[in-house]
Amino acid sequence: MTNKYTFQVKKTDKSIELICPDSDINVTNSIFTNNEYPIQNFHAYEPTSIIYIGAGIGASAIYFDAFYPRTQIHCFEPSPRSFQYLKLNTENKKNINIHNYGLFNKEVTASLHLGNKHFATDSISYHCNSSDNTTNVQLKNAKDVLDKISIGRKSILKIDTEGCEVPILNNIKDMLPCFSLAFFEYHSEQDRREIDEILKDSFLLYHSMVLMPHRGLLSYISLEMAEGYKEQGLLGKIIPRPNY
Repeated sequence: MTNKYTFQVKKTDKSIELICPDSDINVTNSIFTNNEYPIQNFHAYEPTSIIYIGAGIGASAIYFDAFYPRTQIHCFEPSPRSFQYLKLNTENKKNINIHNYGLFNKEVTASLHLGNKHFATDSISYHCNSSDNTTNVQLKNAKDVLDKISIGRKSILKIDTEGCEVPILNNIKDMLPCFSLAFFEYHSEQDRREIDEILKDSFLLYHSMVLMPHRGLLSYISLEMAEGYKEQGLLGKIIPRPNY
């Protein structure tokens, strides 16, 4: 079933209406009520663009829009059923651009395994939350696509692609200086470690949530942006290692 739900955006007076499949109501609600994307701390910051890879039904895009209504948001979602909701939920948002294909490290037609309970678990990889139902989807080379978008510096990157995060991130590695904030959902401990390794020279992990073994959320701030927030006390103090 499908219904229209109202969500309260945490730490604001804004209420958001979303058309959401009943099966995904808890997943969607967690975006608005939990501190999954702690962007509220950066009051003076406004991104030049937001790149959202794996946009699902559009809940996170609408969440980001609540804070940055003037920012151009680009959403990429290959799942036909999720894209239908993404289109409905963003049709009155001129700043949200939706693309009915996924991004990867190459251009390919792939089989998408539909989630057995939730739209949010549709995945190119077969896993414990996959059903036996599949559909063919188009994936494009991430770097080729993003090269054609005016990203600009101080942008936000969000990747939630049910296990494709590392190949995509490696593909756009030379674009990382464009981003001030980066958000990821990881789906294996190996991926978590690889994401951290890719970002270690230019980003600082400033928030994370471990949902269960092999799954969690990661939030990074660029070292350049972090330097500007030291004086505001938004970053923890470094405690020196004891030297014996």
